[in-house]
Amino acid sequence: MNIVKSASSFYPHGEYSIFVRKAYLLVHASGAWNAEAKHAVHCEIISTLNRLKRSNWNLLVDISEFELGTPDFQQIGLIGKRRLLELGLQRVAYINRGTKQAGYRQIQAMQPNSSMYSWRLFDSASNAERWISNCDGMKTGPSIC
Repeated sequence: MNIVKSASSFYPHGEYSIFVRKAYLLVHASGAWNAEAKHAVHCEIISTLNRLKRSNWNLLVDISEFELGTPDFQQIGLIGKRRLLELGLQRVAYINRGTKQAGYRQIQAMQPNSSMYSWRLFDSASNAERWISNCDGMKTGPSIC
């Protein structure tokens, strides 16, 4: 995890790694998160996008080992997602191989009401990768596969 200090006096709590794939960016998120960690991951995604010069892109986020986030984590997530939409985000696939419903509720709370992109939650990586790589027939809004 890269440590990026925001305007807060707290250090990021939560772990992540980012990988560049042909059709999407892949983020593995784990642990309990605070707003500073959410800010850090968004900064790294934006930096990666600037380096790759992609105008339309997709994001696959594995939250199978995600525990929970603080209330301010959700607000930063919503603000950050709006910025990612401005940078061409089209689809977000979340993978949750576990049964942690708290993760789903927090993920749902961080989705801006926008027809610019679509998002879904999957219980397998293969289904998520198939959906995120298929750009035909985009449907707006949440669904669980």
